[in-house]
Amino acid sequence: MSAPAFVIHDLEQALEVARVAGETGVEFILQSAKGAGAYMGPDIFAAILDETRRTCPDANITGILDCADEAGTVLKALRSGVSRISVDLSGPALEKINDIAIQQNAVISDYNTDAVDLLDVTDLNETIRQHLKDRKAL
Repeated sequence: MSAPAFVIHDLEQALEVARVAGETGVEFILQSAKGAGAYMGPDIFAAILDETRRTCPDANITGILDCADEAGTVLKALRSGVSRISVDLSGPALEKINDIAIQQNAVISDYNTDAVDLLDVTDLNETIRQHLKDRKAL
């Protein structure tokens, strides 16, 4: 079973997931929304991950930024220190991106569609706890 995953849109959501999921001691994933590399930007996503890790140092966080089909955004994400990136690329473009990522100890993957999107959630704590319970992480 893969780690519980949450689609986050801001620092507040990331911190709440880290507080709640961090209590379990299990690894969890903070994933950006689809295509967020373009509109949020890799620097902002990296800053959210950095602040969440600083605030919740015991939380076992994996962060994944989605860059859709934008190879240039993937390269910027790698320069920003993002080590897990989901993409919607194929063929030679994907091969080149994978080669560059490997050189930087980064991982390129597909978008995780099993993640719980926290966009319009009113009770973050309860939604996070329920997802963790459903994933048997609580």
